[in-house]
Amino acid sequence: MVNTCPACGQSVRSREIRIDLATNTLFTDGRTIPLLPTEAEIMWALRGRPEGMTRWELMQAIYGYRWDEIADGTLRSWVSRLRKRLVDTDLEILPCKRVYRLTART
Repeated sequence: MVNTCPACGQSVRSREIRIDLATNTLFTDGRTIPLLPTEAEIMWALRGRPEGMTRWELMQAIYGYRWDEIADGTLRSWVSRLRKRLVDTDLEILPCKRVYRLTART
């Protein structure tokens, strides 16, 4: 499925993925990828939002009422780690005009 990012107009490919929050596991492209709990929460938040999420929206989704207690660099660090973990998959997390998007690689 291809959608268009409202922030930049680029096409965003989505892929069928499954995330098991009980085991912090990502299932995509016939692969099983173990995740850390925060990585699983980031994937869970982004999976249904092809238009992406702002840093504030993502922090709110992951940390809830405590989001303002979390250092801004913390989320960037988690997303950076998650990008590295996804490097050998058909998925990637792209920053787009201050919005994080989950998309399938072309």
